[in-house]
Amino acid sequence: WYQRRVHGDLLMGLIKRKAKEKAKKEKQSSGKASKGKHISIQEKLAQSSALKRKLNNDEDDEDLLAEENKEDDVEEEKSSKPKKITDDSFFTLNEETADEKRLRMTKKLLSSLGSKIEKEDEEEKEEGKGDPNILAENEQDLINKRLKLAYYEKQGKIFKEYIDKIDKKAFETKTFYKGHKKSITCLEAGKTAVFTGGKDCCIIKWDLATGAKTIFHGEKHNRSIKGHFDEVIAMSLSEDEKILISAGKDRIIRLWDVNSNKLIHSLRGHTDMITGVKIDPITNNFYTISYDRTLKMWNLPERAYIDTYYGHKREALTMDYYYKDRVITGGNDGQAILWKLSDESQLLYQSKQPTVDCVYSINEKFFASSGDNSTIELWAIGKRAPLFSLPNTHEGYWICSLTGMKNSDLLASGSVDGFINLYKFNESEANISLFSRVPLNGSINGMKFMNNGNTLVCTQAGDQRLGRWTTNKTVKSGITIFNNILANQQ
Repeated sequence: WYQRRVHGDLLMGLIKRKAKEKAKKEKQSSGKASKGKHISIQEKLAQSSALKRKLNNDEDDEDLLAEENKEDDVEEEKSSKPKKITDDSFFTLNEETADEKRLRMTKKLLSSLGSKIEKEDEEEKEEGKGDPNILAENEQDLINKRLKLAYYEKQGKIFKEYIDKIDKKAFETKTFYKGHKKSITCLEAGKTAVFTGGKDCCIIKWDLATGAKTIFHGEKHNRSIKGHFDEVIAMSLSEDEKILISAGKDRIIRLWDVNSNKLIHSLRGHTDMITGVKIDPITNNFYTISYDRTLKMWNLPERAYIDTYYGHKREALTMDYYYKDRVITGGNDGQAILWKLSDESQLLYQSKQPTVDCVYSINEKFFASSGDNSTIELWAIGKRAPLFSLPNTHEGYWICSLTGMKNSDLLASGSVDGFINLYKFNESEANISLFSRVPLNGSINGMKFMNNGNTLVCTQAGDQRLGRWTTNKTVKSGITIFNNILANQQ
């Protein structure tokens, strides 16, 4: 604006000056011609009109000249490229505040980033694939997330819901494999095979796909045999499924090589029947309980005894692994005990039932227990009284086994009435409700969920694992398999 104003003033001054000079010259020439001669008024008027016409013509010429000069000035302006008023920092210094400047720079940055991202997306769409390095990073992130998820699942830190996915019609189809000459007392499950121990002093490895059996032989009262010479009561399988630990009435702990099916070591220490064995996958130790009311710790790699712990007032009957050097046990004294072996401390939970025959660790916050009066009790780790009790679950019959999927809402119990009960565990409301009853035959002394809860394996026997209080001679000892019990999951 300033430059245009200056150019305009200069042009107007030039035009006026030239017009005055021409008018002066014509006046002088006309004055010389009319000197000494009288001029009438009409002539003066005619001369003035002629003069005006000339001036107008001259002004047109000057306009043309001004336009030419203006074009020359524009070309000079283009060549010199002078700054505009709005670009001059002198004029804009006081017009934009600091906040306005930050806002302007932010908008500029966002627009540049947006255009860059759009350009990259268009390039990827045109190529039909992204940067392989980026894809590799994304795949690595996904793998890391899955590994973390698997780790948290293993540690029992992710709560899962299974019970609403149970297909009740799936229990109408079952597979039964006969085995053991006497009642089956315990069951342990791997990924593709299960192991059962019985009162016939034998251990059987079952192939679930074919039903093929591999027998770890034992014989009652035969101490020379490389196996159990009395009833097998408890078993535990190592996490890598290479070593199986078994124990029972003969008070000897035996370690078996699962691949070669051979006995590799024996350990002694208890003075009465061993009723429970559990391997700690974190510390590589394992624990045993016995009718002698003690809990013993052993080292699996060294095959060595470590320590003995006391807590139960009467016989210890059952045990479940809780977490890293911690186990939960139940006994004939009506108590459940959480053992903190590294601290050499324990928490006592007094049940309302006369005996605690089964315990199951649901997750790090809750565990369940059951006994001979058909009641299931729900416990919180930090409270000594049960949070919830579900009575008469098996119509008053003795509960022989209690299991579930770790850190989930799925629980199951087996009884001498020949039924499997499925329960829904509500963690937020801290209660248990009956979901379904599955009829079988005999005493259900052992159960395990496999294949992420999609398969249930249970044992059938003619009497209980620790005695013969209720017998059914028509029952054939063996295992029953229920496959595809979760809907829409193969």
